Amino acid sequence: MGAFGGAEVRFRRVAGGQVRVDLPHRLIAESQHDAGLAAALTEQLVGPRVAVAKQRLARAQQQGQLPVDADLQLIVELLYGPVYYRHLLHLGPYSRDRLRELVDRVLDRWS
Repeated sequence: MGAFGGAEVRFRRVAGGQVRVDLPHRLIAESQHDAGLAAALTEQLVGPRVAVAKQRLARAQQQGQLPVDADLQLIVELLYGPVYYRHLLHLGPYSRDRLRELVDRVLDRWS
């Protein structure tokens, strides 16, 4: 079976066999009713992205840009939360300036 294991059939059904812009919305909605799909999304999509973000933040710690006691998981959640909120509610993307302000405000907490 593919990357989504037992949830792959459900994934394919939701995707309708096509690449769709609204697919993340649909998958997240479907995952509320399918524990296997929720686990697969977390393991295959969300988890790796969070890991990359935490690795970058850890490098910032090593370079002295963030204190060693900064809560990397919390930083990731504070950064991703507003982005997913806008994405899932179809509010449109942040402008570059607004996104920069979001990042600055979150990271200012640990500077």
